[in-house]
Amino acid sequence: MISVDEARARVLAAIGAPRVRERPILDALNLALAEPVVAGLDLPPFTNSAMDGFAVRSADLRTASETQPVRLAVIGRLLAGETGALASASNSAVRIMTGAPLPDTCDAVIPFEEIEQSGADEIVARQPVMPGQNVRPRGEDVRAGDRLMLPGEPLTSARIGLLAALGIERVAVHPPPRVAILSTGDELAAGPLSPGRIHDSNGPMLAALVRQAGGEVTGISRVGDDLPALRTWLAGIGEVDLIISSGGISAGDSDYIRDLLLGELRLDFWKVAIKPGKPLALGNHGATPWIALPGNPVAAAVAFWQFARPALRKLGGHRAIDLPEVAVTILEPVENRGGRRAFIRAHVELTEAGYTARPVGKPGSAMLSGLIQANALLIVPESVVSATPGTRLTAQLLDPLGVTPAT
Repeated sequence: MISVDEARARVLAAIGAPRVRERPILDALNLALAEPVVAGLDLPPFTNSAMDGFAVRSADLRTASETQPVRLAVIGRLLAGETGALASASNSAVRIMTGAPLPDTCDAVIPFEEIEQSGADEIVARQPVMPGQNVRPRGEDVRAGDRLMLPGEPLTSARIGLLAALGIERVAVHPPPRVAILSTGDELAAGPLSPGRIHDSNGPMLAALVRQAGGEVTGISRVGDDLPALRTWLAGIGEVDLIISSGGISAGDSDYIRDLLLGELRLDFWKVAIKPGKPLALGNHGATPWIALPGNPVAAAVAFWQFARPALRKLGGHRAIDLPEVAVTILEPVENRGGRRAFIRAHVELTEAGYTARPVGKPGSAMLSGLIQANALLIVPESVVSATPGTRLTAQLLDPLGVTPAT
């Protein structure tokens, strides 16, 4: 067996450079940027009003008070989108709407609710204003030449909004990695169950995990324990960036994926010191990496998170490829015999003292019901045989938004 860290390093080393495509910004949501984004203009591109009100010269209102109000003549109106500029003389004001360009001679805006109207063409101010009050200066948000986004950062809705504000309609991104998914085993039923048969849970689960990681599933296939059928499937998968299979990789009589990787295809490693799961392989079909996961559903999911997910994130060009981790205090004892790194399904909560973790579900690697209770994986190092309540460990967050304050 090789260690989890060595296996992960070999998987990532087998992953090639991500593809690059130019796409409209609305077709690039959540994809990783392939190039930096540099602002080509100032935002806002001109100084404008942050409020509906009156544009004024702050110097005219320096002495304004309740006992000595200042009267200003209203000389015009500016709406958002208008290009004409009004030059106000001393002791005058311009009625202005939010987003309208500020007259060059004005340096502040008084909101409507803070001013007293005296007829149609005059206002009365009873307090001074500061220069720049309720004004958005040119370049206040972004300056031309600012480096705003880095390669590998995901194109979020906020980033799309900023690109649109800059007038950028297309960007270079890394498209989703194309993934072929295979479930193996004669026991997998294509329809209603008959004696000795089960439904395929790994295929749909792994497809969902691939999509969560930013990949594109090109197909979900089931193949029995038959070497010629496996060869036929491989010949028809088309152009993909990664193959992910489950089952057929242990030491059983009908584990033909192991035989295929050992014989006709290149095998990098087989067996990893991880729990759940140990039979796990990395190989190649031509130039395409192949990650062969265990057949038990929980072991397949855990192995996916440790090895296939980072590979997909790298193939997608993302800077952040790992699940977020937090330090936790365990609330119940845990055991880890066998000298392998354990990933225990757990529920993590946030308390005033920090994060706590409690194992959930039954320990068997075929029991999916426990997996749906988990929002994290509690990591127990190889050297730790048992840990008592109060021990500090690390947890990987499967659902950061699902980590809620303890009640």
